[in-house]
Amino acid sequence: MHPQHRQAGTHTQSGRRTRPSGPKPEPRPDPEADTPRNPDPAHESGPDDAPQTPEPATAGASSRKQVRRAVQALGLPVCALLLMLAPVHASGYAKVAAPQPGLPAAAQDAVQDAAIAPAPMPAPTSGEEALTQASAAKRAAYKLQDAAREVALMDAAALYGAAADETAWAAVERGEAAFRAGEILRSLGREVEARERFEQAASFGDDAEATEFAARGLLELAHLRRRNDDVAGAVAQYDELRARFPEQRRSCAHALTWSGKLMLAGDQRDEGRRRLLSFADEYPEYATEAVRNADTVALDHYASDDVAAARAVVADIAARMAPRLEAGDKPAESIRRALDRMKVSKLLA
Repeated sequence: MHPQHRQAGTHTQSGRRTRPSGPKPEPRPDPEADTPRNPDPAHESGPDDAPQTPEPATAGASSRKQVRRAVQALGLPVCALLLMLAPVHASGYAKVAAPQPGLPAAAQDAVQDAAIAPAPMPAPTSGEEALTQASAAKRAAYKLQDAAREVALMDAAALYGAAADETAWAAVERGEAAFRAGEILRSLGREVEARERFEQAASFGDDAEATEFAARGLLELAHLRRRNDDVAGAVAQYDELRARFPEQRRSCAHALTWSGKLMLAGDQRDEGRRRLLSFADEYPEYATEAVRNADTVALDHYASDDVAAARAVVADIAARMAPRLEAGDKPAESIRRALDRMKVSKLLA
């Protein structure tokens, strides 16, 4: 190749294009490089202080940034910032679409917690509406963390409590509200207040429509006694439930199971065994619980070195469940799994 071609920077022998040798051209001047942000030399402000008119498409974002900076400079809490930035939707909850840039991690968490906090709700006009509002507050509370969750749950319990105390609402609505308030208070370790609400729920049991939560309130009262090692008081309350609300079979079934277990663990083992084994006849619709109760009795016999009695209990419950297993439906599968999982069977094998 002719040397002139190399100097011109066209192509080399390999076919690659090369730059021409010689001095490099001067860079093209940037017409805006030396232009000050503020043409007024008397105003020597930083970039953030320079007045700028945002483009229409970004005006909202710029205004939000300015509000955030202003709130941070004033030291206002993050929730105040949230109320300025986040729209309130028709669902009654303030929401943030994305984390706010420039905030520390702790502040980001606070923003997200505050974002799902329920907005103030109007006064309920019916018991059903009061229950709906309290339920929404409880669901929102469980989306929060730590102390914020506890505060929000107490607010939800207060809403349920207010509905329970409102004499204008029906007994069935007040009974449910009292029970739900008790549940929340119990979960927060506020046993005294929880007991008061469960007692209130049970007090509505004279109304035929309010017996479900009255029975559940009594069941929770008995559980509280049991957890406090008041065996006699718990058994008495379990028995009261079964006597007052026999139609509430799910609660009564739980009461029979727990009373039998308490007696079995105490000084009334024979009565405890009898109660647990009678479950299959009294509440046949809860067959898997009947199997578990039989397993409890068989384990007690095994622990007493009465292997023959333990085997007899296993054989009896298997015979009772045989007709149910022949159905081959979903309940039958649950019963089969319960039989296969009997703890005593592994010991006897």
